[in-house]
Amino acid sequence: MNKPLILVVEDDKAIRKLITT
Repeated sequence: MNKPLILVVEDDKAIRKLITT
């Protein structure tokens, strides 16, 4: 995964929202 850290963090936030919803 060569994504910039910001994109990784944003993806993580989105995934967590989907899981917690």
